Amino acid sequence: MATLEVPKKTRHRFTQAAVLLSMLDPVRGEASTQSLDEDSAKTEPSREQFLKRKFLDSFALICAVRKGGDGVSAACMEEGEPQGTIVQVASNAGVGKGTLEMLRVIIDKLNIIASGGPPPKPLNIIRLDKLRIRQLLSDLGDCQRNSKICLSGIESRIIESSATASQPRIEQFLEWLGDISTVGPDATSEVFMRHIREAQDARRDYSTILQAASETQTGTLPHWVSLILKLGRYGVASRAMVQLALEFPSLFNPMIVETVSPPPKVPFVADGPALNSVLKRVVAGREAEYSYRLARIWGSGDPESKFKTACPTRLTVHAEAQLACFYDHHPERNAFRFIGVSKKSCYLCFKFLALHPGFFNVSSSHQKLYVSWTLPPTDNRETRARYKSISIGICQVMEHTAQKELEQRLGATHRPVPADSSTGVSLSGLTEHSAERSFTSGVAVPERSMTLKRKASATKCTLADKAGPYQSSVSYTQCSAGTKSPQQSTAITKPSTLNGLSASGPFSNIVILFTRAGDATRQEIIRMSDIADQSTEFPSWVKLVDILNAGGKFGLGFRDGLEYMVIDGLINMHNERQFLACLQYLRNINKLNAEAVVYSAETYGLASSDPESAH
Repeated sequence: MATLEVPKKTRHRFTQAAVLLSMLDPVRGEASTQSLDEDSAKTEPSREQFLKRKFLDSFALICAVRKGGDGVSAACMEEGEPQGTIVQVASNAGVGKGTLEMLRVIIDKLNIIASGGPPPKPLNIIRLDKLRIRQLLSDLGDCQRNSKICLSGIESRIIESSATASQPRIEQFLEWLGDISTVGPDATSEVFMRHIREAQDARRDYSTILQAASETQTGTLPHWVSLILKLGRYGVASRAMVQLALEFPSLFNPMIVETVSPPPKVPFVADGPALNSVLKRVVAGREAEYSYRLARIWGSGDPESKFKTACPTRLTVHAEAQLACFYDHHPERNAFRFIGVSKKSCYLCFKFLALHPGFFNVSSSHQKLYVSWTLPPTDNRETRARYKSISIGICQVMEHTAQKELEQRLGATHRPVPADSSTGVSLSGLTEHSAERSFTSGVAVPERSMTLKRKASATKCTLADKAGPYQSSVSYTQCSAGTKSPQQSTAITKPSTLNGLSASGPFSNIVILFTRAGDATRQEIIRMSDIADQSTEFPSWVKLVDILNAGGKFGLGFRDGLEYMVIDGLINMHNERQFLACLQYLRNINKLNAEAVVYSAETYGLASSDPESAH
């Protein structure tokens, strides 16, 4: 059957809306945390699910052997297949033959671990990325040699900013930092791994010192700190992959690797009055006014040419969308509904997966909008119709957002641009659970360990389990250096205070801004604690509707049963069950602020808004 793509008009409308929104502000929200970086307080309720997520993010990381957008990779896991557990891998530009062969070697080593064999050295797990890791070390050395790392200045900032760091601890950190520039191209594997291990431990052992050393006027991390934390992720990745084999060996009986072939990139030409076309849809009747205002902000006498220059020439199907499309064509496969990513997912991938019926999710998104993004082609008419509907839905969200920004934020300062890749590292959740065999078996111990000495006496720590509506306290006793014995407490506590605000229920600090479609002046902002039911501490739908029902010039005049709301442009909501589910969704992704737009049947509808026929 011939390949079917989203219709050209739909694709052009989508890309034009993306370009306009990107030119207004390419960052569409706050970045979220990746599973390789999050603390164990935010882990899955199931230990197996938590380790699977860590494994898939780690596997995607080591698959990304190329730097840049083409190298971004994603991974999924299928269980219960006749041939064993399958790790399905995709990359923006495809997984090379040599890379696939190396991935299969790595999986074979994990299969051996699961069957009782000795754990390999971490370098054998991440050897596929040896060139990238060596480049990170080289870049760190360049920072040192080019005086971007000024040890005396860093020491002064640490002493001024950190009252808790002892002098020996500071000296130990500076000694390690000074050592980085000595890593040469012929460094031994032991030296190579020592620096990875020390970077891996940096956040845990030097968190206070790194924070003090990296304070800048802009609030962004210096390049050298980001390099250290990126380097540490490879140590976490190797640990996470082995840990899954140690704790859940049945998944490796055996485990194999398969790849998804990427579709070809799609040429794109912004012909005709592209800017005028999108403005006509967004601010109908005021195109000339906003074209003139945009010209002034962009510093261009020809805003149409400026807009066309910003348009992409080729469109790419991202790795996450490739995997979702693969399972659309193979619904019989029993896939774990999580996609591991080598870098945080972009704004459009995040939106696509939220609307996709496969219920896939990713651990994080940097919320940057890439205008060259496109939906995957398909050879199934039903799937094509679904993708067209998703495309129109996302497009409407972008156009509505662009309208609000043109009317309310035009010329405002752009949001800070987050890094595509996650830079923090965390071993939390990997080290709290003991395994029968130690992951570090066979790993050479460096002559000079950078791990800080712990106190010999037992130290109590508390972790938060966020699986349910209330947090249960989980404590562990630190018996000796690097060894923690889990102890489950029976105490149940309410959620912790956030941002200095007292919490009286699981959703108390979530705030939602409600507006009416087509008239942003009619709005209401509600903190969930203000509408909480005293007996259950859950927000009350009746109280919410009562507030939103207020009329007047600026009231929403919400009509319960006749109208509905869309949360963050993604989720339809028109009853109490959906309301509480939306709040749980926001809590699951650690989001406290959200927007809801009130629609009537006359103001919203995917099919009626599509300007083209079904051809």
